[in-house]
Amino acid sequence: MISRLLSSALAAVTAFQTVIFAGVIVAPTLVASNVLTDLEGLKTTIENSSVVIASPDNAHRGWSLWSPSDVSKTADLVMNITTSILRVKFNFDVDQPSWLIVSKPVNEANATLQTPISTTSPVNLTLLGIDTPYINYVSSIMTLSAALITLGRAWHSEYNRPVFDSIDALQLSISTFQTSLLQAGLIHSNSTLRTIRATTSLEDAQTAWSKPLNLPGSSRASQAEKLNKFWGRRENRALKGSYYTHKDLWGRQSGARQSLEGKARLHDGIVRQEESVAAQRFNA
Repeated sequence: MISRLLSSALAAVTAFQTVIFAGVIVAPTLVASNVLTDLEGLKTTIENSSVVIASPDNAHRGWSLWSPSDVSKTADLVMNITTSILRVKFNFDVDQPSWLIVSKPVNEANATLQTPISTTSPVNLTLLGIDTPYINYVSSIMTLSAALITLGRAWHSEYNRPVFDSIDALQLSISTFQTSLLQAGLIHSNSTLRTIRATTSLEDAQTAWSKPLNLPGSSRASQAEKLNKFWGRRENRALKGSYYTHKDLWGRQSGARQSLEGKARLHDGIVRQEESVAAQRFNA
């Protein structure tokens, strides 16, 4: 009986260590959470993961057929962020009123003391909105994208597909969380625009991990240039803020417009034939 309990405990410890090495946090938090602590925690998690991924001492940097098994993989770090976002969304869905109540420091003057006493007063952010902490959180996504692009375009030992799929899941969780907050009226257009920028940067990160096996990726711009050279197409000027020219659209220069009044045109013969047929019917 004792040996069985020891075996179970050892298995539990081993499983917990495996989870820690994988970089995934599954243990429930015992600290009461609110919108500020949750969004700040997300920002910290994303920034810490970005530092690990972009570090020159990253064990996965450099080409190899085998990836170290005792170091957190990039896909696991990204999935840890996804799990953290979903956990915050769960806190929001379960008890939204309590989640939006935060403690705001308030200074109260005391008649007997010369210095004011700092206390806390609960504040409900339902009407105030959470744009500032949300933007701080979602802006850190672009730092993560830059780290992923840096490692993805370099030689690395990790396979690209797991990282590519984990970025896809992260994009979905960010959009889902943003939609919930937007429907509740807690964030507004500035937060939405920042979210779009963050998800767009993740698309660039996916491109860096889109090659087969563990080959280093390239930028979307370089891929577009290769495609244009392959198909013989010209560079798309409108994407750079300019306008499409006639030559871009039709492959030829547009000549000066000239009046054709009094000159023969292609459809004149058909019109004259129809007029003569109509005149014959009228005379008959």
